[in-house]
Amino acid sequence: EWLDHVNLRHVATQFCGYASATVYLSAYIPQLVENYRSKSTEGLSMLMFILVILANTTFCLSVLTFQKPTYEYLRKYASWLLGASGTIWLELAVLYQFYCYRNNYRHYHSTGSSSSIAV
Repeated sequence: EWLDHVNLRHVATQFCGYASATVYLSAYIPQLVENYRSKSTEGLSMLMFILVILANTTFCLSVLTFQKPTYEYLRKYASWLLGASGTIWLELAVLYQFYCYRNNYRHYHSTGSSSSIAV
């Protein structure tokens, strides 16, 4: 009976880990699509994406260096590594969009008042 409880907890933990990775990875798709459609990354903070890449990279390194990465250890933490390392690639895709669309920003001009209007 105790063994069934432990296995159920393990299954629930792994399910939550993979569900989290799926949601985390899926969260970038609408932004990538919107950037592609508008051919712009206007309004996005490049620094935020750079910092998130650094955060996910250090997270992956911490998991991989916490102990010797045996098969069982990697299997146990695979969902978290997938979520963190997978988003690094999606964040790099957004940074690539910053590069591709760098000249596509709207230009603002002053109308003589204190406000600016998009041209």
